[in-house]
Amino acid sequence: MADVGELWPGGPVARWPGGRWVGGSVGRGAGGWLGWREWAVLDERSPIYLQIADTIKEDVLRGTLEGGEQIMSTNQYAATFQINPATAAKAFARLVAEGVIYRKRGIGMFVSADARDKLRDRRRERFFADVVDPMMSEARMVGVSMAEIRAYIERST
Repeated sequence: MADVGELWPGGPVARWPGGRWVGGSVGRGAGGWLGWREWAVLDERSPIYLQIADTIKEDVLRGTLEGGEQIMSTNQYAATFQINPATAAKAFARLVAEGVIYRKRGIGMFVSADARDKLRDRRRERFFADVVDPMMSEARMVGVSMAEIRAYIERST
């Protein structure tokens, strides 16, 4: 079976970060037919540029996009998802400002070497602020001790 990288860019099937297949048809690799993979990326839950940025961040966190790896261009996003190139550019500008990706002039956009560490650090901070702090407040309110919380966590893992 052909490697994903052999089909992107320019093949009949485009690669969305994370290895999901998108595009207009099923591709054929050296080892036979490559099946179509269903996915749902863009929906009405939030602005499209945020969904693109969030998907790229998730793929970096999962390790499916690594530091130094090139991502699809704004025009490839626009063609693949039938969106305005300015929408993809807005997502990229956000990711550049956050230090997740960087631009190589005339070549394209690439994942920053330290993107995963940066994203992980931010996510950890948000986890404590959004999950742990409210949980601790609720635990104090209902009289749950730290020992009970610790015991519960240890049983669950």
